[in-house]
Amino acid sequence: MDTGVRIVDLNILDYHAADPENLKKAATYHGKITLEAGVNISAREKQVTIALKATLFIQNESKDLINAGYIISQTVFDLLMWDKFVKKDGSKYAIDKRLDSFLIGVSYDSLRGLLRERGKNHIVGKIILPVVDPADITRVNVARKAGKTKNKA
Repeated sequence: MDTGVRIVDLNILDYHAADPENLKKAATYHGKITLEAGVNISAREKQVTIALKATLFIQNESKDLINAGYIISQTVFDLLMWDKFVKKDGSKYAIDKRLDSFLIGVSYDSLRGLLRERGKNHIVGKIILPVVDPADITRVNVARKAGKTKNKA
């Protein structure tokens, strides 16, 4: 996809690693992740900001899912082809669905690396996030989540 996209900022907004007491240390773990993405469009800067939250759960010996922690990242993209991919609908802007999925995919791939590096001294660092179709990631309202994600974009 020829998008004319450039990453201008990538950072971790929030990170928490739990150390579950009722989790036996093991070489491998099984579990589940939940993913939420918020998309914020800034017409003034011609930028799109993706806030992505991954919450990680690990199964204990009795097969209960225990919250192991979460990471929230923020990726800011410049759009060089703004008029091609962003349309104004009344007072709101809408981004092309293919570009939306592409940007969330890039953000998620970056989140995988950020989690590996940031969590290297915690149990969450041992969790390898799977490859996921960006279209399957839950979209959330950034304004509603802004207080929780510290997204000031």
